[in-house]
Amino acid sequence: MDVKTVGADAAAAVQASQMAPGQVATLILPSDTSWNDGGIVAERLPLLAAPTAEPKQVIDAASILRQNRDGVVLLIGAGAVCEEGLELAHRIAVATGCAVMSDSSRRVPRGQGRFVPGAVPYVVDMAVKAMAGTKHLILCGSRKPVTFFAYPGRPSSAIPDSTEITVLARREQDVLEALRRLADELKVPKIAAPDNGPRPDKGGGLLTPENFAATVGALMPENAVMANEAITYGRAIGPSDEGLPTA
Repeated sequence: MDVKTVGADAAAAVQASQMAPGQVATLILPSDTSWNDGGIVAERLPLLAAPTAEPKQVIDAASILRQNRDGVVLLIGAGAVCEEGLELAHRIAVATGCAVMSDSSRRVPRGQGRFVPGAVPYVVDMAVKAMAGTKHLILCGSRKPVTFFAYPGRPSSAIPDSTEITVLARREQDVLEALRRLADELKVPKIAAPDNGPRPDKGGGLLTPENFAATVGALMPENAVMANEAITYGRAIGPSDEGLPTA
């Protein structure tokens, strides 16, 4: 390796880092590449296509959704938390009666006319309560939800021990393509966009997570981008922004 190849090697490292679902790529260079002349700027390489889910993965997920309308949760990860992914998940939920949850902290399109899945809560007791009725968990670009810090007397997973798990798509697979195939397999129809209700009114009285979230929702402008890194007072933000203009 010499200075003339650094540009191409760096482009290859960036390409590798962007493989689904995103990863760390490390490029180790000889020290003399930092000062020798002759470096060549490389063109950006195209994204590498993610492998598709096996046919059996889609068929097994569809079978669970056809047979069981109670206690089935479709847990979508980062690759599916986008405009098309949320629209597909909404159609599947309406057609089959399953619940849709998200384990993703990435950017999520929200607002009026958009399907907003529930999120697996961060707080252990809240997560266990939210997932308590789960009998069948279908993973779509996500992992089995676990709790944090191994608290004494608390479970290590948010789902019941008896939950059956089916993998529609692994995180390194083309998650969105698997959702499309699942919708086709189930023959779910096109449906109208959801009506998430009106904007909330501004909160009043004592400062609570709910009043805080309502006030943020009441004042947020259209097409805003919200970075929610709160743990306590941010937990009510989600329900308060579903009826807003698109964000």
